[in-house]
Amino acid sequence: MKLLILIGLLFIAVQSKKLAPHVIKMWEDIVAPYYDDCVKITNVDPEIPKTMFEQEDLPTAESFACYMKCIFEKLAMVDSNNELNQEAMLKTIYKLTPAEAEKCLKESASETNICKKIHDVSACIVHRVEND
Repeated sequence: MKLLILIGLLFIAVQSKKLAPHVIKMWEDIVAPYYDDCVKITNVDPEIPKTMFEQEDLPTAESFACYMKCIFEKLAMVDSNNELNQEAMLKTIYKLTPAEAEKCLKESASETNICKKIHDVSACIVHRVEND
């Protein structure tokens, strides 16, 4: 019986690790002006970005990773040398703290594929914010 209660509590804890609706709304509002452009540029399935912040994990399709790169470029969070701009990220990404940004950037520092790097940073940010 105790085991069933523990399993139930763990299930509830895992299920509750999602972004708050107001965070999802803020983030969707930030990327919305660039949605059409970035879908066209990257050929991502247009349905994938529509629900990206509502999922527990960001989609892993390569076209989606490049969609995220496009969004970061449009928001001036990555420069022409493919360097991520932590200060711009902090100004743009609602609920992101300096400590979280630094940790996420550090975790992806060795990644050479810029689309994958931005995807990994984005996934890290989602997980850190949903744990706040």
